[in-house]
Amino acid sequence: MTLIVCVSDGGGMIYNNRRLSRDRVLIQNLSELVGEGTLFISDFSAPLFVNSEVSAIAVSDPLFSAGEADFAFVEDRGASEYKEKIRRLVIYRWNRDYPFDMAFDFDPEGEGMTLSESVDFAGYSHEKITREIWRR
Repeated sequence: MTLIVCVSDGGGMIYNNRRLSRDRVLIQNLSELVGEGTLFISDFSAPLFVNSEVSAIAVSDPLFSAGEADFAFVEDRGASEYKEKIRRLVIYRWNRDYPFDMAFDFDPEGEGMTLSESVDFAGYSHEKITREIWRR
């Protein structure tokens, strides 16, 4: 599966039950990345994809539900228990320091993944968002 996450500096994902991933340009970029594929999301993430062109399916556990060729987007849960399923990891970095209650719990380098792409783009609410793609 391809796992997709958004993190702040320090690896933060969520703060006080508020997402860090709301940016319409980022969602458009993510939708283009997924293309015709299937994206599994949680109910928490569903509002982000209401007007997107991506085929997003809201389930209780996106990481469990995603198959080998699927995509899973998480912003409100850890991923380490599914580390064996993760073949590719897409990290959107906000390049900002935000407080957080939950940090991303998967170290791609420590899991033997290789950074294959790093691209900066301007978001709607952020001057610079970095998209990294890690592969096994």
